[in-house]
Amino acid sequence: SRAASTRPRSRTITACRTIPIRCSSWSTANSSASTSRFGVGRSLLATAYLSAVALVLIAVAGPGPGMILLLAGRFVGAVATPVYNVNVLSLRQARVDDAIMGRVNGTFQFVEWGILPVGSLLGGAIAEVFGARVALDAAAVCGILSAVWLTFSPAQRLTTLAGARADGIADGSRGEPDPPHMPPLVA
Repeated sequence: SRAASTRPRSRTITACRTIPIRCSSWSTANSSASTSRFGVGRSLLATAYLSAVALVLIAVAGPGPGMILLLAGRFVGAVATPVYNVNVLSLRQARVDDAIMGRVNGTFQFVEWGILPVGSLLGGAIAEVFGARVALDAAAVCGILSAVWLTFSPAQRLTTLAGARADGIADGSRGEPDPPHMPPLVA
């Protein structure tokens, strides 16, 4: 019967949706343990590369046995992304002066969430013109490039958030402190 033939497919779709949610919750709850063990910078770098690996696994997944790669990619991404997000937000909060914290976080959220529809439209256009495989490959390449970019960032040398204070240099070395950040006066 038709219902019996769709049951394995339905289970696969359910697994693709629920496994990442559970992994993401576990990863968020345990992000401080990995950051304490490896340091903020190494944690950022490792999770950026793991997220890139997740995109590559999803891009190379195909029908049939390729579903294992899709599930693996979703799993790796679900574990890496929350740790990355927690560390990036913690780093931002350690680095930015309290007086402008709301503005900085609001700006980052506006840019991050505002670019999602643009990326979705661009990905859809690439898939329409060149095919879905090319769109997934492009996403994987972007993930790899963002991880490589972070490799050369001073943030990857941070061991603790104390080295990222707004009154010091981001890499923890001694130098002239940053000028104080004062919000503009609004009349």
